Amino acid sequence: MTEISDLISALENSGLDAKCPKCLETSALSSWILFDGLKQFPPDAEQKMKEMEMELQGNWDKLKEAKKRIKISERSAAAGGKGKIVEGLIPVMKGFGYEMEDCRFLANPIDYIIFEGASQGNVDHITFMDIKAGKTADLDTHQRKIRDAIKNNDVKFEVL
Repeated sequence: MTEISDLISALENSGLDAKCPKCLETSALSSWILFDGLKQFPPDAEQKMKEMEMELQGNWDKLKEAKKRIKISERSAAAGGKGKIVEGLIPVMKGFGYEMEDCRFLANPIDYIIFEGASQGNVDHITFMDIKAGKTADLDTHQRKIRDAIKNNDVKFEVL
């Protein structure tokens, strides 16, 4: 016998236990499939290796998908962050059409409530405004409900 074969035989007959690093279960080395990795794998070990390779491939595929989602999330977060900055600056831009002093920035669920004329001492009109740009130019469900409530005159003023 070779040194490796002698070592395997000694371990199998040693009465020693070993702990699986993955599941932390302890069992006798005599119940394990011990073999010389430089020679032909026993069928049980070959089967286990194929199972592990398939699991590894599945994990690689999941990792690739997760990386794609992360990149999409990073782009969305960056775009959203830039959008929030721009939303805050809109009233100071030329051509906005409203006095900056009349604008109240809410950010969520809509960007602005504009009290037209408030800076001159009277309110001629109240405008609810959400600023959209690019591919996400649609109102979300909550914003549509707000728009519909305003269109249906379901608006109140209360003093508490």
